[in-house]
Amino acid sequence: SLLLVPAAGCAGGEEAPTPPTATVLDSAGVRIVENRWTDAPAPGLRVAREPVVTVGGMVGDPAYEFTAVDGGAVLSDGRIAVVDGALSELRIYSPAGVHLRTLGRKGNGPEEFQSPALAGRLPGDTLVVFDSERRWLVLVHPDGGFGRSFTLGEDAGGFVNTLGLLGNEAMAFGGGMYFSSEDGFPQGLTRPHSTYGTVSLDGSPGMTLGEIPAAEMWAESGEGGFRARLAPYGRVTAAAAGPAGFYLGTNEAWDIRVFDPRGSLMARIRTDRPAAPVTGALKDAWMEAQLAEAEDDAARTAVRAELRDLPFPGTLPHYGFIKVDALGHLWVRDPSVPGEVTPRYAVFDPGGELLGRLTLPDRLLPLEIGADYVLGRVTDEMEVESVALYALERTGTAGG
Repeated sequence: SLLLVPAAGCAGGEEAPTPPTATVLDSAGVRIVENRWTDAPAPGLRVAREPVVTVGGMVGDPAYEFTAVDGGAVLSDGRIAVVDGALSELRIYSPAGVHLRTLGRKGNGPEEFQSPALAGRLPGDTLVVFDSERRWLVLVHPDGGFGRSFTLGEDAGGFVNTLGLLGNEAMAFGGGMYFSSEDGFPQGLTRPHSTYGTVSLDGSPGMTLGEIPAAEMWAESGEGGFRARLAPYGRVTAAAAGPAGFYLGTNEAWDIRVFDPRGSLMARIRTDRPAAPVTGALKDAWMEAQLAEAEDDAARTAVRAELRDLPFPGTLPHYGFIKVDALGHLWVRDPSVPGEVTPRYAVFDPGGELLGRLTLPDRLLPLEIGADYVLGRVTDEMEVESVALYALERTGTAGG
C-alpha cells in the first residue's frame, strides 16, 4: 500500500520552508517512511529558552558539582535524580534544585559503583542504574535505597553501554567497543562492531540484534602501545530505546531502523536530506579543536605531527545523537561540528513521520524528554557541567 501524508506546516510568510511530507509504504509488515526533508519548525513544539531550575555549576559545594553527568530523570513529585559516572554517585535534588540525598560511592561493594549511568525511571520512581565497568544493573529507589541487582552475562559483548529502557521491562544496550591483543589490534581507519540488544529487568536474557558496526576509529600501534581515537567526522551508530521500540541507525544513509521488544524490525525512518560536505573550514575547525587542549607551542607541534595523516571523509555523518521521548517521538540531532553550540534536531512523530525542526538552548544535551519537559546536561565554555530543566510545550500535531 502507498499513502502520501502531508505534515502540518508552520505559520509565516511566503519564504517559509516547505512543510514536510511522508510517503508511507508497507513492506512485508515493515512500515517504511520516506520523509521529504524540511527546515520548517516543528509545529506545536517549543522548548523554553530559560530553565525552570538549574542544578550544579561552579558553586564550590561538592553536592552541586558534577564531573561527568551520565543520566538524569524527573521523579513523579518533581524531584530530580542525577547520576555522575566519574564520581560514582546517584544524587537526588528537590524540585527547586536543593540537594537532598546521595546514594552510592566509588567501590565494588553492594551499594557502590565504578562507572554508573542512569538507564531510566520505572513507574513508582524506581531508578535503573547500570555500571558499565562492573557490568552490573541495580534498581535503586530514591527513598528506599538499593534493591535487586544482577550482573550481565558474556553474551552482551565485551564492553557494555546502556541505551536506556525499552518500555518498563528491559534495558537496551550497545555501542561499547572492545579491542583485544588476542584478535590483533587494527591499524588505520577501522569500524569495530558492538553487540546491540536488551536484557530483561528480572535478569533474564532479552533479545539481540547481533554484532553491528559502532564508530569509525583511527587506530595506531607503536612503541607507546595501542591507541584508538574517534575518526574525524567519522560515522557513528546512533541508538536509543523508547516506550515501545529500539531505534538504531548506522549512518550509512539517512535511515533509522525501529525494532520491537522481541527484536523484530517494525519500521524504517528515512529522509532525503543529503550528507553535508566536509569543507576545508570544517577540517581546520576539527584540527583547532584538537590543538586547543595543548599546553604550549611544543605540545601543539606534537599534536599536529600526530594528527597530520588522519584522513577526512568527503561528507559529514547523516545525523548525530538520537533520543526517544516519553510519548514515542524520535529526536534526531544534526551531526556535531567543533564550535557549534546550538543543538538542532529533527523531530518525528511515533509513526516515523517528520514533524519539523527544533532548536534547543545552547549546549544542552537531553537526558530525559518528558511529556512537558526536557531535562538535560549543560556544559559551559569552561567545560563545567550542570543539569537544567526546561519546560516543553506541545500543541496540535506534536501532542501525541
